Amino acid sequence: MFGVWFLLIIRADGAQPPPLLVIGLALVLPLAPVAVFFVPAFAAGRAGRSLRSGLQAAVWTVAASMPLTYAIWLPEALGRHAIDGRTLDGELVAPVGVNLTAALILSLGVHPVLGLTLGVIGAALGSAQRAAS
Repeated sequence: MFGVWFLLIIRADGAQPPPLLVIGLALVLPLAPVAVFFVPAFAAGRAGRSLRSGLQAAVWTVAASMPLTYAIWLPEALGRHAIDGRTLDGELVAPVGVNLTAALILSLGVHPVLGLTLGVIGAALGSAQRAAS
C-alpha cells in the first residue's frame, strides 16, 4: 500500500488527471501514511494489550517501508532526470547525483520520523483504548 501511495505521489506530478480521479486522490493520498503507520501500531497495541506490542509493530512497519521508499525513489528519480534534468520534486535542474542525496534524506531521515511519530501515537491510543475497555 505504501509503495502504491508513493508511486501515485510521484507520477501525479505535473499531470492533469480527470476530476473524479482528483477527488479520489485528494481523499486517499493524505490518509495513506496514517493507514500505513498508525493502523498497524493501533491494532497491535489493542490486540497485545500493551504499548510495547504497538511500538514493536510501528518499528517493524517503518523498518520494512524504508527500503521500499528508497527502492522506488531512485528509479523514479533517474527517469525524471532523463526526461528534463530535474530532481524528483521538480524544483531544480541538477546533476543526477542529487537524487541519491534526496533519496537518502527521505528514506533515512524524514520517513522514520514521520512513521515512528504516527506509530507511537497509534500504539499509545490502541493500548489506552484496550486498557479502558
